[in-house]
Amino acid sequence: MARINRTSRKTLLPALLACGALLLSACGSDAEAAATGRDWVPGPLDEFSMRIYGWSVGDERSQDDAQAEMDAQHRQVEEAIAVCMAEYGFNYIPNISGGGSIIIWGDDDDSDLPQWGSREFAEIFGYGISTDPWRMDEGDMDGVMPEVDGNEWFDPNAEQVEAMSEGEREAWSEALWGPPFDWDSGEDWDMYLHGGCHGRAQEQVWRHETPAQFEALEQEIQTLWEQVQADPRISAANVSWSSCMADEGHPGLSSADDPLMLLQEEWGDMHGWNNEDLWQNWDWDAFPEGPEFPTPDPAEVTAFTAREIAMAVADFDCRASAGIDRIRQEVDHDLQQQFVDRHRSELEAWASYMEALRND
Repeated sequence: MARINRTSRKTLLPALLACGALLLSACGSDAEAAATGRDWVPGPLDEFSMRIYGWSVGDERSQDDAQAEMDAQHRQVEEAIAVCMAEYGFNYIPNISGGGSIIIWGDDDDSDLPQWGSREFAEIFGYGISTDPWRMDEGDMDGVMPEVDGNEWFDPNAEQVEAMSEGEREAWSEALWGPPFDWDSGEDWDMYLHGGCHGRAQEQVWRHETPAQFEALEQEIQTLWEQVQADPRISAANVSWSSCMADEGHPGLSSADDPLMLLQEEWGDMHGWNNEDLWQNWDWDAFPEGPEFPTPDPAEVTAFTAREIAMAVADFDCRASAGIDRIRQEVDHDLQQQFVDRHRSELEAWASYMEALRND
């Protein structure tokens, strides 16, 4: 039986998702990038977004610097939790050990791995779902993930929680994580709103409110991606890609976004990870190590990996033949330019406002 603990889900997953974003921006050789258009270039609206949100494509921080920044932000979250818990009468000890780890792979990666997104990577690892190219499986993290207390998550509050009565532990849990949520209420769970002191602290450190005068503009920006996806040029490219994939033995796919999404969903189902009722109703205080999941049959995993690799290779070739990534970037930049032309003065005002705020 495989066991995934709470720490893995809370701290490792966000770090891996961040890694995925970094990997996507550095995929393939120069020749492949030219053929596929997968070498991301910021568009006109992206340039404003960098100024508004304070990030830069050219910000090539070292892994140590990125880790130090992440650790500092985690410390801020934990200290904010302590302040919040004190309002409920609890002495919460900030857990500085559980902030997660950042791994940066890119063009300067000195490993022997081919670049994620290249055809060579697809031939060997598929999408990296079942093949674990970066050795992320528990128990095989040496040299990849930095050790934290001997790779064991340490909860400095465990002893005092253990000494509490059942009623006190329930009050502690509700203060920290929020009261039980009624999933049948029709309301969407919001970590910031329903997540207790943990959610409040996350909001305080990570959530940056948009000034009221720019909220309408932000809403328009959020619909731009939908407009890009609905553009007839991308629809035509998806039809070409879908036909190519069917010819390669993978019918029934309508969008180039489908293979990775569908395979990830299937992989999660195989392991039982997608059982949301289990996650939501788990008694974390009584069983902090988390749920146990059945280990998939090895033959089933082998078959999945073979299909993953075959689909990833076909996907790469069909993307190139349909020009879908190049077309998507062209459409994205085109619609971004149209948006900037309509809202340049508002975007400049927003960017200048945020830059001045950060410089205070």
